[in-house]
Amino acid sequence: MSGKTRSNAIPWTAFLLGAGASIAANVAHAAERNSSGTDIGAMLFAAWAPVALLLVAEMMVRGQRPRGLLSVVEWVGAFLVALAAAVVSYGHMRGLLLQYGESELVAVLLPLSVDGLVVVASVALAAGRRNRAEQQRNEERNSAERQRNEERNTERNTEQQGDEER
Repeated sequence: MSGKTRSNAIPWTAFLLGAGASIAANVAHAAERNSSGTDIGAMLFAAWAPVALLLVAEMMVRGQRPRGLLSVVEWVGAFLVALAAAVVSYGHMRGLLLQYGESELVAVLLPLSVDGLVVVASVALAAGRRNRAEQQRNEERNSAERQRNEERNTERNTEQQGDEER
């Protein structure tokens, strides 16, 4: 397993587990609330917010980093999707836990643990993206410096050979 893969494995695992728990709770709550049977539409809409958050995270972590105003737009959009996913998923998970007979305290805290996990994993993924970009800039800078040094050494060797021939 490469260093890059290993460094992203835990944040991606945490993010996917949190999103999976959110999707499962949202869909289960939508199914439980519907007394007339399984309403596929309600279940699909209940799953939408965490799925949208998964897609946003994937685009932000793997996509090209925009600059300037586009970067602001990207972060504001990501915040809005994350906020919607957190609010919707919190409500579904809390409602489901209460339907299952959990205490009010558990019904309040457990959804926060899921949303908190997703937030921390998102920050870790964004930090990994920033670190990879910085590492790439450093590698490019070092490569350019090595190339300049090689060119200087080649020039010196050429000059020395010319001096020796005279």
